[in-house]
Amino acid sequence: MPAGVTQAQVAERKVLEPDLLWLRLHAPDLAASLRPGQFVAVVDRQRLEPYLPTPIFPTHIAAEDLGALLRVGERERWLTTLPEGQPVQVTGPLGNGFALDGKARNILVVSEGMEGLPLLTLVQEAAARRL
Repeated sequence: MPAGVTQAQVAERKVLEPDLLWLRLHAPDLAASLRPGQFVAVVDRQRLEPYLPTPIFPTHIAAEDLGALLRVGERERWLTTLPEGQPVQVTGPLGNGFALDGKARNILVVSEGMEGLPLLTLVQEAAARRL
């Protein structure tokens, strides 16, 4: 599916540590079209800052929701203040993502630190296919 702009709702927001956030967005059409490795860009047009969208790489994709575990820096700080139910503008899916073709029998995923969290969606898809 080509990238599009949609409204999503903050379904869940948990500040786990001062610099660690769990964010779950309710966006059924977007969640259905996301592939492992793709990302979305989130912005709250009711705010002046940040003006540019914040990229989010989902670590969990469900039927109607996408969730992400985020390291909070200056660019992501505004996400920690969003109340549940708050609408946000989401652009996506963005990026090429990963494709598991029918020939794949096994996969090896190697990563270090939080940068590897977006690979969880690939692992989840591989497990669902029993690879």
